[in-house]
Amino acid sequence: MKNPPLPSYEQYKKDIIGNDIKWPLLTVKSCETGLLSLLPKTTKRGWPWSEEVLPSDYSSTIRWPKITVVSPSYNQGKYFEETIRSILLQNYPNLEYIIFDGGSNDETSEVINKYRNFVSFARSEKDRGQSHAINKGFSLASGEILCWLNSDDYFTEGALKKVAKTFMETGAQFIYGDSYNLKNEKLYPSISPIILDRYLSIPGLAQPSVFWSSSIHQPIWEELNCTMDFELWMRIAKGVKKKYIHEFLSIARVHDEAKTYSSDEKMKEKWKEDHERQWNVYGPIKNWDKLNRENKYLQRIFTVIPYLKSFF
Repeated sequence: MKNPPLPSYEQYKKDIIGNDIKWPLLTVKSCETGLLSLLPKTTKRGWPWSEEVLPSDYSSTIRWPKITVVSPSYNQGKYFEETIRSILLQNYPNLEYIIFDGGSNDETSEVINKYRNFVSFARSEKDRGQSHAINKGFSLASGEILCWLNSDDYFTEGALKKVAKTFMETGAQFIYGDSYNLKNEKLYPSISPIILDRYLSIPGLAQPSVFWSSSIHQPIWEELNCTMDFELWMRIAKGVKKKYIHEFLSIARVHDEAKTYSSDEKMKEKWKEDHERQWNVYGPIKNWDKLNRENKYLQRIFTVIPYLKSFF
């Protein structure tokens, strides 16, 4: 088996950090009364517009691990403000938030500028695509817990606190939870499967509800346009302690511009190209049908006897 071509984070970091930027980056500003009163005003109601996680929900006697959230963006300004607010209004006490925009030509720059003073780092410049933007973000990361949140998705209220507590209480290095799909203003639950090493080659996790320790992190394979998350899980989740949170941690938008749900023929071709690239490195998945049947049977058992999930 070959190794996928991965970039150098040290080179990325060297190219990004200048005399005017200190590293590690500053964490997101905290406020005893919460950030809601400080963020740009909005007439929208509900989470994450007029509601926030209260700072008092975080015990001051606990050392909360630093979480780094990276947001890649490109021309999704109509959604991005909700993404940003859902991260900031967690009021998580040790948060590093990094934004890399690929040079959007819609309202994205306006949105970023509204919140620039509240994030750890934000830059808009042409890049080589989503995976490149994510890698640039992680090259600056100093968190103990890592994740990325795309500019059309958003976290549920209290998601980061649930994740941090699970890391601290279980010692897991790879944590994942459930998600909602948002389509036509309606929420549809997407329950994550329990993942075991034997079935890591079978996709199914909701990307915005996956978090992992920086100790197991590796760069994203940038040639991949659509399957970069699934391929990363295959590399970093094998052989490490994993933990499932039976909670809805994120909301993923379903729309024509989203890669996962696009009906565009060009996007379908990109999915095909990604699979071919993976096969060229890892080889075709042996006994795919057998593994898939086993995994489906296993997931049915968890559905019938849900308390078994607490052991994973």
